[in-house]
Amino acid sequence: MTIARPRLISGLGLPDGTGYEVMEALRNGTSIVGVALSGYGMESDLAQSATAGFQYHLTKPVDAEKLYQTIEKIPVA
Repeated sequence: MTIARPRLISGLGLPDGTGYEVMEALRNGTSIVGVALSGYGMESDLAQSATAGFQYHLTKPVDAEKLYQTIEKIPVA
């Protein structure tokens, strides 16, 4: 049986918090893989995403094919 790893695809600017906060809360005790979607793509933005626990950071507007390819990179187990 194949078990998929949990995935989170989230924007960083949310109405009641940030995607960073969501990722930090979810990664404690789990092996969730996160993909951040952001309008910002400077090195400091990518570093902040990585610090929060996101493994991938895509800059908006996100190309659907690029998102699909990123999801395909995530190991199944």
